[in-house]
Amino acid sequence: EPHRLDLYKFTLDGEKYSRGEVEQAEEMKRAFMRDEFCRLMVSKAEMQKISLNPAFLIDHQGLRFRLAVRAKWDLFNGPGAIDGDIKSTASETQKQFEDAIRYFEYHRQAAWYMDIERRDKFMIIGISKKNNRVFKVPILRGSEIFKAGQESYQSLAFKHWVLFGDPDTYEN
Repeated sequence: EPHRLDLYKFTLDGEKYSRGEVEQAEEMKRAFMRDEFCRLMVSKAEMQKISLNPAFLIDHQGLRFRLAVRAKWDLFNGPGAIDGDIKSTASETQKQFEDAIRYFEYHRQAAWYMDIERRDKFMIIGISKKNNRVFKVPILRGSEIFKAGQESYQSLAFKHWVLFGDPDTYEN
C-alpha cells in the first residue's frame, strides 16, 4: 500500500521512522522481488483483498455457530492458485522462521483465511530484517500445520462467540 508511505518525511500513516528503518524496508522489498516465486506471486495477485462473510459457519468440537468475519489478504490469486501473506521477521534461517510461525500462530491466520474463502493452498513468506533472506512455508488444506491453525482459530472464535456472540447464531 504505497499510498500510505511518505518517503520524503519517512512516515507511514503519519508515524515517523528513521532513514535507516525506511532503507531497511526498501532492501527487504528488493530481496522479496529478487525471489522468482515471490515476484510471480505479486505479478498475478490481487493485493490487500478484503474478504467478508457476515455468517461464517464455525464448527468447534461439534458446536456450530456463525460469526461475521473479515480477512485482508496480502496476496490473493485466482482459483487453484497459491495465496499468501508476507511477514517481516528477525529469523535468520528457515528453521527459525518455521519456529516463529508456530510461536506467533501465523498458521492460525492462514487456516482462517483459507476457510473464509475456501482456498486450499497458502504460502507464508518471511523476509528477514537481519540478513534479507526470504523464507517460504507452504500450508495445504488437510496438512498438520493447517489442522493446528484451524483448531486454534476455532477455539479462539468459540471464546469470542461465548462472550460476544448472538445465541441465535447457534446451529445445533
